[in-house]
Amino acid sequence: LNKDPVSNPTSSAGLFDNQTFPPLSSGVWYLHVRFKNNNGWGPTANYQIGIDTYPPAQFKIRVNGGVTTILLSPTVSYAATDSISGIARYAVSVDGFPVTSTKATSFMIPQQVPGWHTVTVVAYDQAGNGTEESAKIHILETPLLTIGGFSLTQFWFFIDILIIIAILTIAIHMQLIKKWIMKFKK
Repeated sequence: LNKDPVSNPTSSAGLFDNQTFPPLSSGVWYLHVRFKNNNGWGPTANYQIGIDTYPPAQFKIRVNGGVTTILLSPTVSYAATDSISGIARYAVSVDGFPVTSTKATSFMIPQQVPGWHTVTVVAYDQAGNGTEESAKIHILETPLLTIGGFSLTQFWFFIDILIIIAILTIAIHMQLIKKWIMKFKK
């Protein structure tokens, strides 16, 4: 067992039907085996063994269009690298709930309600090692009405309606009270 891809060992570790080796460091190793039967020794067979104990490199999550958006289903992009075994897949979750496992390096998250959300992506390499990254997204309320650069969201529209109703109610009551007072003065 060594790092040489093609080796023809001149010495033997002996005859055995199985062998246990000490833990190997990350990288590519080669096992060189010669088999013996009634006809004698066969040629050396070389077997590649890939050992990957390191997770993928740190990476960034980008929110297409920015982390503050009016899109209820924004697209996030990410790309991790792993020099030993390569990237196998990405697991994406939103607010702690898994939404997909994919090989793609971008994903449109499912529709969310306005507010702050955390998107987490875990990049897994071919050996199962993972690196996790997170990004915060602020989804704004979609404007109900926009006039001359002034946007009115649904929340503020209803607040304004309630204020107008309250003002009209007070004005009507004031008029009624005024008439009532005038009636008693006569």
